[in-house]
Amino acid sequence: MITLGAQFGGPEQDGSSIDMAILSVMDAIRDARGERIKGAEPAVNTVFYVPGSCGLPVPTKMEAARFSRKQKLLLVAVPVPPEMINSPDALDFVIGTLHRANAIAAEVFAKKNVGVFDAERADAIVEKAKAEIAAGRYEKQVADAIAKISKRTQDAVATIAKAKEGGAEK
Repeated sequence: MITLGAQFGGPEQDGSSIDMAILSVMDAIRDARGERIKGAEPAVNTVFYVPGSCGLPVPTKMEAARFSRKQKLLLVAVPVPPEMINSPDALDFVIGTLHRANAIAAEVFAKKNVGVFDAERADAIVEKAKAEIAAGRYEKQVADAIAKISKRTQDAVATIAKAKEGGAEK
């Protein structure tokens, strides 16, 4: 029905407002919707592309990027504006974007004639997730996830530094 993911363009986003917002919404959405059985019903996967130092490509606009008729799955690509990375409005941005992605999914599934995407139900899941986050249910999970990510980033930076000391370029 509804899933989300993110592609971060660099380690500097660890612990940023957008990182915390995406992680908390990801967990809350999963809990609110339950298990998704692939192909059982039309679904949307909203992927947030966060720009960063690695220079990974970021879409220029929010759009339906990929469609799988077999899996009944639409990928909606969402570029995250740079000013949203450390914004206090990051959570509102993520929630609002998910509602827009649901509307896009309903439109695409109707055009493709592959079934009906239940945008009303998807929006209700997003709102339930938003309420759970507002109640503070996901704060510890997000803090733990950020600590784990930060530790991996620190380990990677140390490995790179050690390799450069040894004369390795990559």
